[in-house]
Amino acid sequence: MDISIFEVLRAKSADEDGHPESLKEHIKNALDRVIELYNFITSMTVDWRTFKEKEEQEIFFKNLAKAIILHDFGKIDYKFQRQLFKEEEKKNNSEWLKIERFFSNDIKKVHFPRHEILSSIFASFLLDNSNEWSKKIMTVVLLHHYNNYFTDIPLLPMIIRDFEEDIEGYMKFVSERKEIFKESYDEFLDNFLSKFPDITFIQEAIEELKGTANWDNAEKLLNSYLDDDLSEFVDFYEPKNNLSDETGELSEDAYKFLVFLGTLRRA
Repeated sequence: MDISIFEVLRAKSADEDGHPESLKEHIKNALDRVIELYNFITSMTVDWRTFKEKEEQEIFFKNLAKAIILHDFGKIDYKFQRQLFKEEEKKNNSEWLKIERFFSNDIKKVHFPRHEILSSIFASFLLDNSNEWSKKIMTVVLLHHYNNYFTDIPLLPMIIRDFEEDIEGYMKFVSERKEIFKESYDEFLDNFLSKFPDITFIQEAIEELKGTANWDNAEKLLNSYLDDDLSEFVDFYEPKNNLSDETGELSEDAYKFLVFLGTLRRA
């Protein structure tokens, strides 16, 4: 394979020093923030209301690490990447040339104006959607920036309505390039395994992500989409209620979900 796409993708444009932040750097920095939060929470002498038990805390941070790793996959978008490279870079920069070769002409026309929408679609076939945490991860990934989906429930019909042709076109692209995606993704995860050798919850998150990723499901998702039934692959999390009628407070379920979303956004 001549293109390892995750090696060249960018997440942020150049800073004041002229250094653009790669997707790998961005996720590494966010995981560092998660470790800081983990160390703070687990060292507290009072109970953390959200997850009091040690086992619950470990599960929370493992799934937060998964959300961090997946949250910006929607930036695997030709128009988005094009914005992060300066005009002079597009003439002879080797990273840009790899990106040009990776995206076929057809997929260059497909664009999601909010990258988190595509990120949540990626998460739908990189996670095991049979458990509640996977649904929560997909949903916090979708909502990690403010967008109109904060007020839209159920989420799935709204996304399909808004991005019908783009979803179809992108899933065809992933299906055609699934071997490149798979190899690049595995290398991408291995990089973080080596970066955080002593952080158990990150190691477990990555091993689980490696085990649940199924790039063949991109084609199955496309076929389900064409058959107008995505429920097997895409199932967002919906908090049971917003406010308790009795107390006017958030339910425990909704409260924990908002803490999960808040920690992702903060990291």
